[in-house]
Amino acid sequence: MGPSTRRVKWYKSLSFLGLLGLSLIPLWDMAGIFIIMQTRGRDLVVEESARLIEESGNTAIAEIGIRSRQISALARSLATMGEALPRDAALFQRVLPRVIDFNGDRDVAGGGIWPEPGAFTPGVDRRSFFYGRDAQGALKYFDDYNHGRGYHKDEWYPVVKYSRPGDCFWSESYMDPYSYQPMVTCTAAMHSAGRFIGVSTIDLKLEGLHDFMEKIRVRTGGYVFLLDRNNKFLTFPFPDRVRLVGADDKGARTEEFMSAAALAEIEPTFKPIAAALHEMNREALRLAAESPDVKPETAAQLPQDSDQITKEEAELN
Repeated sequence: MGPSTRRVKWYKSLSFLGLLGLSLIPLWDMAGIFIIMQTRGRDLVVEESARLIEESGNTAIAEIGIRSRQISALARSLATMGEALPRDAALFQRVLPRVIDFNGDRDVAGGGIWPEPGAFTPGVDRRSFFYGRDAQGALKYFDDYNHGRGYHKDEWYPVVKYSRPGDCFWSESYMDPYSYQPMVTCTAAMHSAGRFIGVSTIDLKLEGLHDFMEKIRVRTGGYVFLLDRNNKFLTFPFPDRVRLVGADDKGARTEEFMSAAALAEIEPTFKPIAAALHEMNREALRLAAESPDVKPETAAQLPQDSDQITKEEAELN
């Protein structure tokens, strides 16, 4: 057998080497893709995820802003009525519930007009017109705030004396002691001839806020909650985990939400979030201290105006 007819071993043949090369190309591509995904690819995924989270957060903030502006506008409209209407109790009781009802918006728990001492009826210190929804959703007049302790020292009342005209002050979350509705209150000041004459309020149910935030959570697939300026929960995906249940002096059930710091004490995985929230408040106080618009004497006065406002809360307000 001559050199021209010598047989080539199969693993050295051109056909085998060609097939082997074609087989290695996809493996080489896969190895390259794996290396890229473990380096730059992973960074790109993280960046894209962060962008989507930020977009979802901005959308949620925008929607919350729209809702808060609606309630704020309603409170300011009520304040304008309180300034302009004749001091006629029957007229107030006829007109106010129609405005507070807000076209049947059940998330509005109630609201009212709260005059300064003597501002509605000379010689009368407390003459409020407060309406809260009953179990059927109808607005009911409550005269309770006009007796006993009153309302002038409640946390939501004195702050707006010092706020800019047209501003809405949002209270911390609480349960109304007479309607027993967990809520947060928007308060607007009333003035006459440049003199402070009282406030108007609109109460927003925490249940309504929870439902509102739950819709955002479902749409974004995220873990969404809302806090007040004191880092006390307004909403939480699992409300029972942050709800404090008790009873008042009448034996009626009361409930309120705990703070982020309190949740961190019983849920260690929440500690980094609570710490970040605390640091945000510290930064807000630092910036406020540097602002020429902030008056330290106002923060010092608020704890004297209300036994429900601490020195730290006064600084945050």
